[in-house]
Amino acid sequence: MILFFLILNVLFAVEPSYNYDKTPKDYDLKYKEVQIETKDSMKLNTWIISENENYSDVLIMLNTDIGNMSNFLPYAKYVSKNLKKAVVLFDYRGYGKSSKFTFSKYALSMIEFVEDTKSVIQYIHKLNPKSKVSLYGFSMGATIAVLASKDENIEGLFLDSPMIDPKDVMARISNKNVFLDNEEQFNLTNAADQIRADEVFIIQGKNDNVVDANITTKFYSQLIVRKNILILENNKHGDLSHLYPDLYLNYLKTFLINWFILLKYLNLLKSFLKGCDFPTPQISP
Repeated sequence: MILFFLILNVLFAVEPSYNYDKTPKDYDLKYKEVQIETKDSMKLNTWIISENENYSDVLIMLNTDIGNMSNFLPYAKYVSKNLKKAVVLFDYRGYGKSSKFTFSKYALSMIEFVEDTKSVIQYIHKLNPKSKVSLYGFSMGATIAVLASKDENIEGLFLDSPMIDPKDVMARISNKNVFLDNEEQFNLTNAADQIRADEVFIIQGKNDNVVDANITTKFYSQLIVRKNILILENNKHGDLSHLYPDLYLNYLKTFLINWFILLKYLNLLKSFLKGCDFPTPQISP
């Protein structure tokens, strides 16, 4: 398995980068670059990474509030090369080569990013109405993924350290200048039963200094869809992929190979083949 670290300088506020350190070409990935238009006429720069153009199984990776979509190119390479899935990376308005957009440097996030995500989902479904679309999000990107999934046809959600309760999050952030407009719209404490995705995978640090693991586990307990959660010892927000690179990739792989569906068919087969013992799939380092 290829190991890598996604290094993020978590500033807890919007911090866009307009230039790409690397592109999919630097990772030997086949892709096309498109501009996806939102309902309010913003253009979102997007990389669609795929070996073909049927887009039957797609992972859309949502950026955090810093940098730009090139942050996630190592993940995109792993998913594309090893799991043979199409990957979509895009920049929110105001990021990378997307349309310019003005926001305060102290804003924790923008509700417009949810609409941007919906526009990308809808674009993929126009390319292939039967496409199975899953979303990956870290931190506020995970929150945006949940909000976008309420109104769209989503196969699954992979949520790394999701910000569930914005008031609790902002109370933990040392920079007291940080604020969040539309705070109630970002609040997910009572949103678990509104998720339309077929399955949800959550990975959370037990000692996360920004996202309370107890709030995350409570949110998880309220989900009424197929679900899985992995709680790990950690030191701070955003360090899980650094501390457990193999385990992190293995968990992402398990999510993307539709483990629940596989287990269902294994159990069905087992009922016909008495005496055969199929082990339950395990997550292991």
